[in-house]
Amino acid sequence: MQFSSFWQNTSTSISRTNKQLFVLLQAGMLLFLYALRDLSIAAALLAVGYFIAKKNQPTGLVFEILSLVYFLFWFLKYNGALGLIYTYLSQGETKVLEIVQKSVRLGWKFFANALGAGVILFFGQVLLACPCFLARNNFIFSPFLFVYENLDWKRGRERSRELSRGLAWFVLARTLGLLSIGYVLLLVAIVFLISTQLFVGIILLFLIIYLGLVQSNFIRLFYIEMLSATEEQRNEDIGSRFKVLTAISIVIFILVYVVFKVFPH
Repeated sequence: MQFSSFWQNTSTSISRTNKQLFVLLQAGMLLFLYALRDLSIAAALLAVGYFIAKKNQPTGLVFEILSLVYFLFWFLKYNGALGLIYTYLSQGETKVLEIVQKSVRLGWKFFANALGAGVILFFGQVLLACPCFLARNNFIFSPFLFVYENLDWKRGRERSRELSRGLAWFVLARTLGLLSIGYVLLLVAIVFLISTQLFVGIILLFLIIYLGLVQSNFIRLFYIEMLSATEEQRNEDIGSRFKVLTAISIVIFILVYVVFKVFPH
């Protein structure tokens, strides 16, 4: 058995995503309503703080700080919830209400678990936050094993190393190749959003959300391939091509970082 090529998996992931778009749209609208409901709590705390501050400055300040803390929690929770929706959809789940309710309930936990595994979730995009990936002692499956196998991030990292045994360069090259596409799109969207091309930036953000589901489908397919990998495949010499692909992807990541640093100036 041969592994599917990167572009075969990408094509399959796009095809699956296109079939899931209606469910994603329904889930996204329902998630938006939940997010508005919870955001109103932060707005209420801020309003209470504003009016109390007129009579009692310290007490009003406490309410304003609470509203900011709650808003941060809200932002992280719903980034995690969006990531969970993608992950559930990639597993073939279609019950919109059940998917969204689980995602809202577990959103903060999923975000925190992903962060522990070295990943930041941002509008569904997977952003690497730990050099352990480049050291090949952690792999992209870690945060998603929270859903796939009900593992926390510590056991997820161990399990991801087990899944990638003998195929570390192969897994790393595919991971960086997949995520570099998202990084470039995110960079372009931010550039347009902070320039005068606001409409183009918003369109690109929707494209990034779409890509988030493509990524989740890709990672799910990749995970299934690793589950069925034979000992012969794990012991096979992969050659230098995956190391070259990894090096190219790292250069892309560095360029994105440099542009982020230089662009504001």
